[in-house]
Amino acid sequence: KEFDKILVEDLDKSVRDMFSKNLSLPAESTEQDVMNEVHVNISCYIRFTGKLTGVMELFSSEFCVTSVASTMLGLDEDDDSTEEIDTQDTIGEVLNVILGGMKNRLVSSGYSFEMGVPEFSKDGPIKKEADDHEIVKNFVCEDIKFQVRFYYKVCDEVEEEAPKEKKLDATAMLLQAMGQPLFHFFFIIRFLRCCL
Repeated sequence: KEFDKILVEDLDKSVRDMFSKNLSLPAESTEQDVMNEVHVNISCYIRFTGKLTGVMELFSSEFCVTSVASTMLGLDEDDDSTEEIDTQDTIGEVLNVILGGMKNRLVSSGYSFEMGVPEFSKDGPIKKEADDHEIVKNFVCEDIKFQVRFYYKVCDEVEEEAPKEKKLDATAMLLQAMGQPLFHFFFIIRFLRCCL
């Protein structure tokens, strides 16, 4: 549970940084259940894999997400341009920045992971797996309210070798060719020149 505390602190810092740096507004965690406070009608999630594997999901209302986008773009609430705001793009970018902040904080502790792209579910909240740890935090920033759910598991064996193997394939092939009789090597060089 000590690691859960570290993740909660990192999540709090990442959310506060996102709002202070991008909106110049303070965001604070709250004990209030945002799911009961606002009409939640938009959510987004990002999967991540590595030493930490799981999913982060953000829930809010279109009103709150539009407020975030308006503040970012410097628009007034009465501005007609707010009607053109893509709420999915906005909530996806907010979640991307928050999870990216956590990634940067955790990598120094040896808990690295790769992030997927923002996705949207039409079937309600993501169902956590049986062995997942769960962190649920609610946040308030003026009239903006949202909930973040972080499901994760620590993986002892991380499949990080696959990308390296792909990179080594070309090198291995070249070294293998160099180990063959010299005329094979020159044939490959001549072939590559013809291709360029």
